Amino acid sequence: MAICLVGVLFTETVGTVSASLVLAFGRYGSIPLSREGQSTEFSTVSWVSMMFSAGMGIGLMFFGVYEPVIHLATPPPFVDAPANSPEAANAAMAYTCFHWGLHPWAVYSVVGLALAYSTYRMGRGNLMSAPFQALFGKERIEGKGWGKPIDILAIICTQFDSATSLGLGALKIAAGVSLLGSGQFEEDPGTVVPIIIICVLTVGVVFSAASGVAKGIKWLSNTNMVLSALLVVFVFVVGPTVFILNLLPSSIGAYLTDLVPISYR
Repeated sequence: MAICLVGVLFTETVGTVSASLVLAFGRYGSIPLSREGQSTEFSTVSWVSMMFSAGMGIGLMFFGVYEPVIHLATPPPFVDAPANSPEAANAAMAYTCFHWGLHPWAVYSVVGLALAYSTYRMGRGNLMSAPFQALFGKERIEGKGWGKPIDILAIICTQFDSATSLGLGALKIAAGVSLLGSGQFEEDPGTVVPIIIICVLTVGVVFSAASGVAKGIKWLSNTNMVLSALLVVFVFVVGPTVFILNLLPSSIGAYLTDLVPISYR
């Protein structure tokens, strides 16, 4: 039963990637997610910054480092390479690209596209149940309350996601604070420091959300992308530059070459 469920989920994810590519490059790809004649509210740079910061954020910063290191030390199944070898490093980056590449963004895009089209193009509400009006009708979703379970489930899933991101972020910051304070990495930074960090981050989230997308969230996202770019430049210059230059094209090539078989493993 579990194997069948996993198989169904992988097949649905592959279908989501296919549907996203068809929508993007097909005849529907030119439809704006707004009323006809409306100008864009944000620049492309700010929009991409908010998309990455809100869509991945802590997850990418945490697992973007953690995942390839784990795959390097313990190569994934179907990878015929000894641990800590150049071949394992290439495969580790390929699998990391897979987990953070087309498949997760396809899932994000289908949900975001449905909500954006329903809200800004069709003028419906901004609830997760709004896109379902096209399937079941406005009367069933709003009048008969069919949309309530959808909205409740969306809120619960969002809270789980937010709690996970906040917890990972707090543990990362606490580990960094302990490293700077004691000069050595502590696997368990305790409970007091993470709780304080969670409180500070929660206050920041509330203020940024209350200030609106055009102010707090946009400003924080742009700042986050600038800091991330500086981090990338720092790692590229100070780290093994030649190794990075060799690894990036080979790992991306391995990801694209094995995209179909990886998708069904």
